[in-house]
Formats: sequence, structure tokens, C-alpha cells
Amino acid sequence: MDSTIYQSHWIRDSLNRRGNYRDMDLKVFKAARKGDVLFLDNITRQGDELQEYLCSRTHQRNNIIHIAARLGHEAFVNKALDKCTLLLHQENSKGDTPLHVAAKAGHVSLVKFLTEYATKMTTPGVLHGEATTLNSHRDIQEGGAVEPPPLWRMENREKNTALHEALRYDRKEVALFLLDLDPELASSVNGARESPLYLAAEARLHSVLCKIVNQTSFSEAGPIGRNPLHAAVFTKRLASIRVLINKRPELIKLADSYGKTALHYAAEANSIGIIRMLLRKDKTCAYEQDNDGNSPLHVAASSVKRRAVQVIIKYCPDTTELLNNTGRNALHLAVRKNIIGNVRRFLKLPEMRELINEQDDEGNTPLHIATMFHHYLMVRGLIQTGCADLRAKNKKGLTALDICESQWKISHRQAYLWRYLRRHKASRSRDFSSQASRLLGGRFTHPKVDLKLVANTLSVVAALLTTVTFAAAFTMPGGYNNSVPNVGAASLAKKAALKAFVLSDTYAMCCSMTAVFVLTSAMVGDPAFLVRAVDMSRCLLIHALYGSMVAFETGLFAVLSPDSLWLAIVVCVMASSVPFLQYFYRHASAIATPYSIRLQRSDTMITKEQEENMIEIVEE
Repeated sequence: MDSTIYQSHWIRDSLNRRGNYRDMDLKVFKAARKGDVLFLDNITRQGDELQEYLCSRTHQRNNIIHIAARLGHEAFVNKALDKCTLLLHQENSKGDTPLHVAAKAGHVSLVKFLTEYATKMTTPGVLHGEATTLNSHRDIQEGGAVEPPPLWRMENREKNTALHEALRYDRKEVALFLLDLDPELASSVNGARESPLYLAAEARLHSVLCKIVNQTSFSEAGPIGRNPLHAAVFTKRLASIRVLINKRPELIKLADSYGKTALHYAAEANSIGIIRMLLRKDKTCAYEQDNDGNSPLHVAASSVKRRAVQVIIKYCPDTTELLNNTGRNALHLAVRKNIIGNVRRFLKLPEMRELINEQDDEGNTPLHIATMFHHYLMVRGLIQTGCADLRAKNKKGLTALDICESQWKISHRQAYLWRYLRRHKASRSRDFSSQASRLLGGRFTHPKVDLKLVANTLSVVAALLTTVTFAAAFTMPGGYNNSVPNVGAASLAKKAALKAFVLSDTYAMCCSMTAVFVLTSAMVGDPAFLVRAVDMSRCLLIHALYGSMVAFETGLFAVLSPDSLWLAIVVCVMASSVPFLQYFYRHASAIATPYSIRLQRSDTMITKEQEENMIEIVEE
């Protein structure tokens, strides 16, 4: 389209200075909203006074035609234009003409009327508020100002024509009419770099899309470098995608500002039908890589769904060899995202199984990555294939076991991971083995661990357990005997349950008291001993807790069993569930990761900074 088509902004600058305009009277406003034609018939003003009265504006600079057009009052609009043609081209604060407003609202008959009226006019009228009389408009014309473009080509402040507005608000009939009226509108691009074809694809208006692509001239522009095929993939409109790739097959390999093609987005959304359609048309699009070097297979492997991976490999099996900018293949990314279900299924594919020991630019295999981010289930899944190389070393000379030990800290997850690797004969590198003792000895020296605070907490727990078990020993279940000759003896002393109570309570008290002594000595002694003291006290307290639990069960059993055996048994069963609940918690804590427990990806995504921090720990 030539430069004379879109001169409305130049004219706006010359005509559209704020100037003085009359505020709209309340009666006029209500009449415009109601479409009250009789109100217009009863106006007695004449000449310039009438023009000024009808050209009054609201606070947002809407005139009466803007208000009536939004509500579809065609008769009112017709009558108002007969009295004041200047209203037709006036713009509100957003730069919208009445045609923009009618197109947004989808009033196709009103849109037809306004365009026909504009075509019949011999003078185009005034664009905006300052020139509110015919004389002032005549002065502008005599001054040599460029006449405005046709009403349907005028742009608002976002550079939207009426066609753009119709498409943005899904007004199919209006869009089709405007394209019939002026096919060159298909070449206009708004301020957001959106062409009518892109908006039609985004709005799923298939008939409009077909009409545009069958024209000789149209724009394919979209925001951030995207094209209409991207929009059609986002909306999953298969019919529109089919038309676009048949009419404009080159769109398949066109990438946006992020380097992503339509296939990247289809793979991310797991849109199997779209993926097949694109690959059947052009298989080479599977090898296109985005700005991070990720191919559609990388994107599919990183998503929660798995079928996209299978489809891409089926059409292009050698895409598994593609590496991104960090040298990682699709399996690396799937492991990094910790989508354990997907990885298990991926590894059933021969093409993906071959990648299990491939290294990235830092020499890390998928097993290294899973270990680095403490993905217990992922490590277990990789090892269970029987193909993972447990002796593989990265460029820093570290095996998976080395990485696990170099990141050692107080963590059930870390302990489970370490034990699993050791159980499957994972080895340390020769260079790292000399440092292993030092690292393992300092497993509580992680910068976020305050050992004195841990010791204080454990000592409080130990003191409480000591007090409770000591008091329980002298509050004998069943009470004491008051009869001669056994005065002061335990009434239930001969029962096995009471004997078990005494033994378990004594054991619990001894363990908790030992923990108190150990922690108290360590707090004032050698700092190196504090590490061992915390470790030893933790074990002692676990034993003390179990002893207390057994004492509780046996004490109640001794008291309840003579009169209510079933109740005594139920109490014992309930109390005995504690170890199982504790094991379940520890196991869940060990295998849980920021990925395995996620329900929403955005809530659990590890940031680049966190990843770099993890890598720094390994380097240290």
C-alpha cells in the first residue's frame, strides 16, 4: 500500500489539537444511548450553534455517533449525520472513529451504512474536535492540507483500522465485509505488528483467514516476529493450519524472535495432530533450533506430555543426535526437568536409550545431572535400565557418586541417594577418593547448617525425654500394693507387660540421658567433636523415642488387658503404626524433589541462578 493510504496520523497532528469543544449535555448523552431520533427532530438550534451542540463530547471525547454506534442505533446515527456530517470522522481519546466503535461492537449493518455514507460524502468532514464548523474545515482545505484517507483505512492511536478491531473482537461478518470493500486492508499492520491475517488466525476465524490468503497482496506480520502459522498453532485450529501450510509452506520454518518455529510450540503443547501435519509437509522443520539451540524434540522432552517425542522420533529418528547450546540432547533435558514417567517411557525407545551415557559440554551424563539435582527416582530409573555407566566421569573428573558426596548435607534425600548409588557399586574417581573422607566428615558443615543451633534443639528434646521417662518409672501402671507383706510393691509386677514397660522405659531414659551428656560435653569442648556429637545424639534420640513408644504400649496393655483385651490390642496396633508412618515420611521426603511433587510447572521451576549455585558446590 502506498504512503497516501495511512496519512490519518499526520492529519490528526494538524487537526486534532485539543482546542475547545463543548462538554456533552446530559440530555444529549441519554438520547444517544437510547437512540432517541425524536430528540434530534426537536432540536431548534440552527447553523453553527447546532454544529457546536451536536459535536459536544464526553470526558473520553466520544461524540453522539460514538455512543449510538456502540449500541447499534443505526436510525439515530443516520439522523445525526444528516444534521452534522462532521461527526463521521471525529475521533475519541483513543483515536477511534465511529466506524471503529461499530466494528468492535459487531454491528455489520451499521458498518455498511457508515462506509456507504462516507463514500457518498463530497467533503470528508473533520477528524477531531478542534475544527467544529464547516468554515474551519474549509480553511484547512484551502490551506492545502492532505485530505484524510477513506474512513475504513483510518487508524486509531494503536494504528488499528476498523478491520483490526473487528478481528480482535471476533466480528467475522464485519471483517468479511471490510475485506470485500477494500482488499488492500489485508496489508495493513498495527502498532503491535499484527496483520489482519495474524489476527484472523488468532481469533480462529477460518473463513476470514481463507479470504485473506486467496488475495494477491496481504501481510503475514505478527508480534515478536511471529507469523499466522504460530497463531494457528496456539489456537489449535487444524483447518487454518492446513490452509496456511498449503498456501504458504515457507511459514513452517519461519521462526519468531525466540527462534521458535510453529513445530516448537506444537511440541510444547503436545499437539499430536499438528505435529504430524507439519512433519508430513516438511520434515526438515524438526531440525530447526531456537536461540538456546533447542530443537522441537528438546522442547517435547522437556514438557510433561510424552507422545510428542514419540511422533517426532518416528518421522525424524536422527533428531535425537541434536544438541543445544550447552551440548545437551533431549534425554539430558528430560532428566533435568525430572519428568520421571516420561524418561521411563523414553528409555523404551531404542533411539533414546542410546543417549543414556552421552555427555554434555561439561561432560555430564544424564546420571550426573540427576545426581546433581538430587532426583532420587530419576537416578533409580536410569540405573535400573542396566545401561547407565556408574564409572563415567565429567570434565572435572567426578563420577555420580563423587557429585553426591561433594554436595553432602543433612538430608534424607541425600542419604537415600548415596545409599542407592553405593548399593549398586557406584565408584568414586581416583582423584576424588583422597578427598572423600574430608567431605564426608564435613557433611554437617554446609553453610546453611548452624550446628550449635541443632545441638541446642537436640539437647532440649533429650532433656524432655529424660524427664518424661524418669517420671513414668515412678508412676507405675496399675499403682502400688497397700497390703502386707508387699506394701509399696507394684500391683502388676508379675505381669509380662509391666516388665516390658519397665525395661523399655529404662532404655529410653538411658538413651536420652546419654544424649544430654554428649551434647553438653560437645558444646563446651572441641568443635570437631560437635559434628560427631550431633550425629550420635540424633541416633540416641531415635532409640529413646522408640523406647518411649514401647513403654506406652506395654503400660496401657498391662492396665487394660484384664478387663478389655480388644481395647488393649487396638491401642498397641495404633501405637505400633508410628514407625511405619515415620518411615513413610522419610521415604517421601527422600524421593520428593521440586519436580516430582509439582502440580504446576511455574511454581517449582529451578532458576538459572539456583542451577549455577548447585554447580558451584560441585566445583568446590
